[in-house]
Amino acid sequence: YQFDLASVPRLFWRLIAPFELSLVAPLVHDFIYQHSGQLPAGCIEPNRKFTRKEADQLFLDLMRREGVKRWRRQLAYTAVRLFGRF
Repeated sequence: YQFDLASVPRLFWRLIAPFELSLVAPLVHDFIYQHSGQLPAGCIEPNRKFTRKEADQLFLDLMRREGVKRWRRQLAYTAVRLFGRF
């Protein structure tokens, strides 16, 4: 599976660079978004349907578990809530 880490515009990299948000959180988040919230067959929970809010919350939780600083994960979470979409 190919993904672009976190989709942070280069203009904002001084504040929050894509590689500062963990690896797992953007990977899982992008995978869920790419499949419009519907996990395909072969996944741990096939046919599981995530709402956009659930996918974004999982992104936030995974960043917390990976040790991303609170202000950085809150900023990233707010950005996906405002600008992310399925």
